[in-house]
Amino acid sequence: METELKLRVDPDDVSALRRHPLLAHYAARQPWTRLVENSYFDTAAHDLRDHGLHLRVRRVGSRWLQTLKVDGRAEAGLLVRDEWETPVAAAVPDLHALLARMPPESNAAHALHAGGLSPALHAVVTTRYRRRTWRLRSAQGDEVELCVDVGEVVADERSEPIAEVELELKAGRPTALFELALALQRDVALRPCGTSKAERGFALLAPAAPAPVGARRVVLDASMTVGAAMRAIVGACLAQVEGNEEGVRRGDQPEAIHQMRVGLRRLRTGLKVFEGVVIPPDEWQGELVWIVGALGRARDWDVLADDTLSRLVVEGPDATGVEALCAAARSVAQRERQAAAQAVATVRHARWQLGLMGWACAIGDEVDGGELLTEFAPRVIESLRRKLIARGRRLRNGIAADFHRVRIAAKRLRYASEFFATLDPRHAAKRRLRALARLQDELGLLNDAAVADALLVQLIAQQPQVAPVAAFARGWLAADTRNRMQALGKTWKGLVRAL
Repeated sequence: METELKLRVDPDDVSALRRHPLLAHYAARQPWTRLVENSYFDTAAHDLRDHGLHLRVRRVGSRWLQTLKVDGRAEAGLLVRDEWETPVAAAVPDLHALLARMPPESNAAHALHAGGLSPALHAVVTTRYRRRTWRLRSAQGDEVELCVDVGEVVADERSEPIAEVELELKAGRPTALFELALALQRDVALRPCGTSKAERGFALLAPAAPAPVGARRVVLDASMTVGAAMRAIVGACLAQVEGNEEGVRRGDQPEAIHQMRVGLRRLRTGLKVFEGVVIPPDEWQGELVWIVGALGRARDWDVLADDTLSRLVVEGPDATGVEALCAAARSVAQRERQAAAQAVATVRHARWQLGLMGWACAIGDEVDGGELLTEFAPRVIESLRRKLIARGRRLRNGIAADFHRVRIAAKRLRYASEFFATLDPRHAAKRRLRALARLQDELGLLNDAAVADALLVQLIAQQPQVAPVAAFARGWLAADTRNRMQALGKTWKGLVRAL
């Protein structure tokens, strides 16, 4: 089992990182450098990768070492995973030697036992990099191995540079990894990296634009403490945020912005769920507000241009005017996506992630107060359910602010229900989630219309030539909103029955 934190570093900053005084201050021995050459083996159909396995053969001087790693679980940003290692006689894997070291009933062992697997294995990804390693010991006695890797990953005659940092916990507190990373980050731009070298190599085999990353299912069980559940939920949300960063930085992927915002909203809900147990520092809460705002402006303009205005029912010559209005909105959306890309590329964005990860990792099980997760989760769900029902009674007033408050309450109950779904596999829980999704969709359209109205006012001020068609759009959306408000009662009654 290994626990590590992976970080990206700009190649221009590698020299400054290697000379950082903290590395000399905490060094338990002199650093050393070696050339690392790895080959990752798989079948032509990538059977091992599809089972979440990475089989590596590494050259160590004149010797060869094979390692099988299992796709790990993210715990507050840390990668925790099983691995098995044995020497081999040559630059090819020896599955029998690995199986002798592994638990025979493990999923990894069953995958390696697959018939005909060994002859089908061949090197599909190679890496070659120079590794500078420090063995560090903190004032608290934590032992951390810090490696700076610079080189390249190669697959199918395609290559990509490597410039990254790995911090592996050898002994002591996992929070020591974040403390060190944040201290180094004050002088060197370090960013979380959830993608392994092998995964980057496999991506080179089928180059494509980064796909948007949706919410990952959180797997909880009744034996977990409340603190462990919180770390799992925060880790899953942060993984969705980090998984969409590349798409957001490209500036041309609205769906990546949307999915990162979903991850951030889920994260804020997760923190809200546990606020009765522990509250994160105001610093990181404020940074969440900042990055949500940076992404929100881009998302609002994208929704206006590509979704809300497309609902307008217009025919004949007026349709040309609506298309010009959409083009004007898309132009603003493009600028806002670039602004969002710049925000995500900043060290500020990376720092709040590392800070929040470190905070979550430091939360001990003593904060639970002895309460079982199976008692905590239903209590939270019931509290959120009652809050939603109470707010829903005001929907009949037809006030926009009340609709917004119901939407927020529904969203929190839905996300919390998803977080704890593995503890409550009953059919009733699934029915509740479906009903919440329907209500959230309806209230989302009402919110989109309200946001659209404000954006159209801005657009009229910036581009007066679109004023006539923008005024028409505002009127159409206002009428559509009234109709949707009147029809919302049926959806609300269905939700109440499901709750």
